[in-house]
Amino acid sequence: MTLPKCAQICDFNSRFARKRVEGAYLNFKSAGHMFEKYDATDILRVGSGGEYDVQLGFGWTNGVVLDLLDKFGEKLIAPEI
Repeated sequence: MTLPKCAQICDFNSRFARKRVEGAYLNFKSAGHMFEKYDATDILRVGSGGEYDVQLGFGWTNGVVLDLLDKFGEKLIAPEI
């Protein structure tokens, strides 16, 4: 893999991490808790569907946000609210 291609991938990963963490943060500040899942097309909307109603405070979203903070935390800045 060439260096420019690697830089593009790293940039994409950083932007993805920022969008996911920022959306989760803004939702947390608005609702006072995390939701289990969010709409894949709009991180500011709670997800729906599946085998049961959307749950509060657990699920893959919490794990993904923690992993993204671990990997990209030094590059992320809390959004202005």
